[in-house]
Amino acid sequence: MKVVHFLPAATLLAAAVVIIAPACAVAQSTSWTVPDTVEVNGTTYVDCRAVSGYPFAVAGDLRTLRGKGTTEMGTRSFPWICNAVEGLLLFRASDGEAIYDPQFDGRMLQVRGRDGEGKVRAEDFFSRTMRDEKVDHAFIVSQIVGWQLVEGFPKNDSGEVSSQRSQIWVKIP
Repeated sequence: MKVVHFLPAATLLAAAVVIIAPACAVAQSTSWTVPDTVEVNGTTYVDCRAVSGYPFAVAGDLRTLRGKGTTEMGTRSFPWICNAVEGLLLFRASDGEAIYDPQFDGRMLQVRGRDGEGKVRAEDFFSRTMRDEKVDHAFIVSQIVGWQLVEGFPKNDSGEVSSQRSQIWVKIP
């Protein structure tokens, strides 16, 4: 499976998750069932399933952050975006990717993981090349309590289904 660094634009504007179809896969460590179809702010995702391995294994001692989610951004010349809690940028333990979902902004979150080092990846405005930048104030996320990481195929406005899965966060009811 190809790793996508940023979610589709429609997902970046997501404000709410609406479950619109019957269940198909059971989320890990909970009795909640992932629906086959999920709609996120007007974008419908089909053939949805829980992301394998979530909550992610993390080496070292786990701790829990509790606080309001915020959004942190890079600069105009090095644009990136990432969620943060308690001033620490959030990165997935599975692949080191920055976590960004607008649903988390302003919401009280409980995040399990460990302190660590992360990296953000973006196109450098001046060189027009992709580059990574090390982040010291990072938190390696095992789990966002009350949320399930789900993957599904997005449908565009004309109803065509994408050939690549996208990952989205779904609030567990």
